[in-house]
Amino acid sequence: MPQNDCRPLADPSCESRDLGEELLVYDRDGDQVHVLNEVAREIFLLCDGSRTPVEIGARVADRFPVEQDQALSDVNKTLDQLIGIGLIQV
Repeated sequence: MPQNDCRPLADPSCESRDLGEELLVYDRDGDQVHVLNEVAREIFLLCDGSRTPVEIGARVADRFPVEQDQALSDVNKTLDQLIGIGLIQV
C-alpha cells in the first residue's frame, strides 16, 4: 500500500488514449495494453506527481457517489494494482 505522503506518478514510458469513460494505457516496457474503467481512469489521470493518495481520494469522492473513507480505500487498492503492473511509480 502506498504511503499517504507519497506522490504517485504515471510511468512516463506509458502511452494512453482517453476514451471518455475508459482509458487505454500502453506499457511500452512490458508491451502490454491495459483498459482502465472510469474510476481507475480518474485515479491514473490524477497521478501526475503533485497529489498524495489522500488528495486523489478527495477528488474521487467529489466526482463519484462515494464517501471520503471509501474513496481513499479504493484509491489505495487501485494504486497498489497500478504499481504492481508498472503503470504508476511512487
